[in-house]
Amino acid sequence: MHPPRALQSLQTKLIILCLLVGGLPSMGVAWLAYHNSASSMEAQIGEGAARLTFNTVDKIDRGLFERYGDVQAFANLEVARTGDAARISAIMNRMMQIYAPMYQLMVIADATGTIIAVNTVDPSGQPLDTAPLIGRDVRRAPWFTQAVAPSHKAGETVLSDLEEDPDVARLYQGHGRVLTFSYPIKDPDGRVVGVWMNRFDWRVVEQILQSVVTRAAEREQRHFAFTLVRQDGMVLDSPHDGDILHLSLTYRPMIQRLLTLTNGTNGTDTDAGIASPVRSVLGFVREPGYSVFPGFGWGLIMEEAETEAYASVYELRRHVLWFLFAMASVAVVIALIFSRSLVRPLKTAADLMEDICQNWDLTRRLSVGNRDEVGRLCESVNLFVGKLQ
Repeated sequence: MHPPRALQSLQTKLIILCLLVGGLPSMGVAWLAYHNSASSMEAQIGEGAARLTFNTVDKIDRGLFERYGDVQAFANLEVARTGDAARISAIMNRMMQIYAPMYQLMVIADATGTIIAVNTVDPSGQPLDTAPLIGRDVRRAPWFTQAVAPSHKAGETVLSDLEEDPDVARLYQGHGRVLTFSYPIKDPDGRVVGVWMNRFDWRVVEQILQSVVTRAAEREQRHFAFTLVRQDGMVLDSPHDGDILHLSLTYRPMIQRLLTLTNGTNGTDTDAGIASPVRSVLGFVREPGYSVFPGFGWGLIMEEAETEAYASVYELRRHVLWFLFAMASVAVVIALIFSRSLVRPLKTAADLMEDICQNWDLTRRLSVGNRDEVGRLCESVNLFVGKLQ
């Protein structure tokens, strides 16, 4: 079986040879350079996502570190030891406004676990109906029992992870999502005479996360989302409000891996998103805490659609493909010009010999344009025809 006639042509063979010898190696080098550049760019994008999540959770932890110290400072105020409800409430009201918008509720319970004082205004100074809290028994509340326990160590604030507090929900007509910080109040002899408890407004954390998202959209035209999870995988913050404290993500392998990491460890991955099912670049970090604040062990995940995160890589690939196409086109044109300059005299010589064989016209001669081997061949054909004539 013979190859197609077009492949038997010397011109076709020369074009293929030129492409193989000249074009393909150049295109191969260009593609290898693109692959290395793309890999480096993807690694930098992943590192940027991991760094962003770390910086964001660090900002949150620095704020919570201050709240960790606030409750200790409040509990050590001399007025806190007096048991004077009016004076204590007045101080609480001032603190609520000074530290606005950090706190939604401040409470003091005495040594028996009975609430004796509470703030009566919100962070803006507007009245709050907190009177029903006075006299409530909280001796079984974790924030109280842990603060008065003999095992409690000086300088350690008692922490309670995110919860929906019904009192805060009633007072502020919302979800009542709070973090709780408490610390024992002690008399000069070191005896526990009460516990100061602060309910921290969770919306402060939500605003930190949202500000990062908004700033990236406005300044860099990037669009991503954060998901914050508890140590057990429960969602603490998400673009989908209904998931908060209602959805556990432990079924996701990436979440399982994240929650086994050492606090402060960050990384990156590509997988289906959490807030959105599209394939995304995921940056994640395990909350490290800050200074004496140990943190809650949360996991923070940032996701950005892969098509947007790798937009610069895709743009580079488009440029490289156009470059390779241009190189291939130029190589074909050069090979075509070169092959035609070589093949045309040979074809003319072949046509002349065929004409002589058919018509015996010995007066025809070939034009000799070059002094190369093809030119010498043409001269030899002319000499041969002349001899025959």
